[in-house]
Amino acid sequence: MTSNTAGAHAVDGLCESATALYATALREGRVARSDLVAAPCLVRRALVHPDPNDDRWMLPLPAPAALTRLLIPFAREVSDHLSDAAALLDTLLPFASLAPPPSDPTITVIHGNDRIMDSLREASRAARSEVLTAQPGGNRMVTNLRAGLENAQAVIEAGGRLRHLYQHPVRYSRRFAAYLDHLGPEHLEVRTMEQAIDRLIVFDRETAYLPAAPGTESALVIRHPALVRYLVHTYEVLWARATPYDDPLPTTDAPVTAVQHSIARLLAAGHVDDDIARRMGISVPSSRTSPAGSDPMTAMSGPTVPEDGTSGTPPTGHGPEDGASGTPHPHHGPEELCAPARLLYTDALQRGGVTAAEADRVPCLARLGLLRPDPHDPGRRLPVPAAAALTELLAPLTRDIHARVAASAALVEALAPLAPLTGSSDDPAMTVIQGKPAIQAAVAEAGKAARKRILTLHPGSKRPDVMLEQARQSAIEPLRRGVSMRHLYQHSARYNMNLKQYVDRLPQGDLQIRTMEQTAERMFVFDRSAYISISPERDVALCVTHPALVRYLAHVYDVLWAGATPFGEPLRTSSPDAPVTAVQHSIARLLAAGHVDDDIARRMGISVRLGHRRGAPARLSRCGAPPAPTRTDPRTTKPR
Repeated sequence: MTSNTAGAHAVDGLCESATALYATALREGRVARSDLVAAPCLVRRALVHPDPNDDRWMLPLPAPAALTRLLIPFAREVSDHLSDAAALLDTLLPFASLAPPPSDPTITVIHGNDRIMDSLREASRAARSEVLTAQPGGNRMVTNLRAGLENAQAVIEAGGRLRHLYQHPVRYSRRFAAYLDHLGPEHLEVRTMEQAIDRLIVFDRETAYLPAAPGTESALVIRHPALVRYLVHTYEVLWARATPYDDPLPTTDAPVTAVQHSIARLLAAGHVDDDIARRMGISVPSSRTSPAGSDPMTAMSGPTVPEDGTSGTPPTGHGPEDGASGTPHPHHGPEELCAPARLLYTDALQRGGVTAAEADRVPCLARLGLLRPDPHDPGRRLPVPAAAALTELLAPLTRDIHARVAASAALVEALAPLAPLTGSSDDPAMTVIQGKPAIQAAVAEAGKAARKRILTLHPGSKRPDVMLEQARQSAIEPLRRGVSMRHLYQHSARYNMNLKQYVDRLPQGDLQIRTMEQTAERMFVFDRSAYISISPERDVALCVTHPALVRYLAHVYDVLWAGATPFGEPLRTSSPDAPVTAVQHSIARLLAAGHVDDDIARRMGISVRLGHRRGAPARLSRCGAPPAPTRTDPRTTKPR
C-alpha cells in the first residue's frame, strides 16, 4: 500500500513520506509548500490546501474530513456497480428457467488453438492401438512437425501405430523427411495422394478430430460410434487410392511428374490458379510454374498447417458488428433488454438458435453476451444460458467492487491513525457558539485582543442596563489603546436614554456611532474574526475566522456605514414644515407597502405598541415623540 519513493504512489493509499508529512502538518497546523515536492499525493488527494494569508504554506485538512471526502467517490462507484448488478439480475433472472436444447455429448466443440492442442496431446497419450491422420498441404512448419513428433512418440511408446495421409507435395519437404527419420517404419506408414480431404485425426477408431468450420480456431471432437466408423471407412478408401511414400509417383511417357500432371489436368478442366493451389496443397506460384517444367523440389511451398488442427486459412471475425443491419434499436440502459430482444432471446432458447440477421436487429443481446456465433454455421447465432451470461457479466463488477472496498480499507488504514491529531473535523474557519454567556465571553476576549478595529451592528432599540454596562466595560480598554470603534444602530435607538448614558460615560477615543432605518442581525467584526447571530433568540452565534470572509463582512459593514446617519446629526424629515421624524416616515412607508404591525416593529427595531402610536400619518402631529438631539461634542458623533 505504501512506497518509499515520491514517484511510486499507490492508487489506494499514501506513500510513507506523504503519511509522515501529513502527520507533521496536522501537529504543527501547516506545512511548507516546498516540502510537498516529495509527497505530491497530498495535493492530489486534497489533504492540504493553500494558506490564504501566506502562499508559502499549506494547511492540512483534518483526517476525518479528508477520509470522508476520499471515500465518497468509492462509495458512489460501489453503489453504481451494485445498481448495475441489480439491473442485470432483473433482466436475466426471468430467463433462468429457460435453457437451450441439450447438446449432443458425442459431438463437442473446442475453441482456441491452445485448447485444441492440449486435447490432441491427451488423446495421443491415451491411444493404444492406431492413429489415422489426413493432412492437407505439402509444407509443414517446424513447430507443427515438432508437436506432431511429440504426439507420435507418445502413441508409439504406448504400443500403437500411425498412418499418415498427405498430398504429393510433402514428398519434396526436407522437414517432413527429417520427421520420418525420427520414427521407424515399423511404427509409421505414410502415403500421398493428389487431392486430400481436410484434416482428420482418428484415435483408436473411437475418437475423431476435424475442423469445426473453415477459417475458425475451433475443432469438433466426435465420439459417436457410427459417425467415427463412417470417417474411418472414408479414410480407408482414400488410403487404398494413395501411393506409398517410398514408391515413385506414376508419370506419363513425357518427363512430367504426377503433381505436374494433376495440375495440367485441373487446368484443362477450367480450374483457376487459386482453386488448383488449394486442391493440390501447393502455393499459387507453384501451380503456375510447375506445368511449364520447373523443378517442384524448389518451387513448391504449400500452405501452412497451423497447430490447432484447422485449415491454414487465417481466422475471421464472428459475424457483423452490433447494429450492422441499420435497423433503429430502442433506447434503453446498458444492463437492460428491449422488448424485441426479450422475445428473440426467448425464441433462441426454445429453438436452440436464431439467424445472424435476426440477431443483428437487436444488438443488445450480443452486447450482454446472450448470443454467440455458431461454429458450424456462420449465418446462425446460438443462445448462451441466462445463468452463464449472468455469471460472466457479474464477474467484472464483483472484481471492481472488491478493488474499491480494498482501496477504501487502505485509505482508512492510512488516515485513521492520524485522527487524534486533528480534533474536531469541523471547519476551523467557522465555529458555532451556543448560549448567551459563551457568546458574550468570546466577544469580550476578541475585544481584548483587538488592536485595530471593533465594528458592531445592533438591531432594535432596547438596550438593558446590564448589557450596556458590560459593553461599556469592554470598550474602555480598547479605546484607551487607540482601537477604532464604530457602532451601528437603528434610528429608534436615538430615543433610548440608556444608550445616551452609555455614550456619555465612555472615555475619549476613536468612537463613532451612526443609525440607519433597517439593519441586519447582530454582528461584531474584529481584526481577524467576526461574530454573527444566527438564531432569533440570539443565543447561537457563528464565529468566523477565515480571512476572506472576515474581509467581506467588514466590507458589508462599511457599505451600511456609508448610508447611515451620524448619531449627533438630526434625521431627515419628509418636509421641513411637517413635524414628521424619519422613524415616523419609515413607519408610514412600510404601512403603505402593506406590511403588518409585527413586521414593521421587527424591521424598525421598535415595539408593536410604539408602532401603533407612530404609524398613522393622520396622527403624526399627536405622536409626542421627543425631538432629535442636535448638540454634539467635538467628536461630532457623541451627544452630550
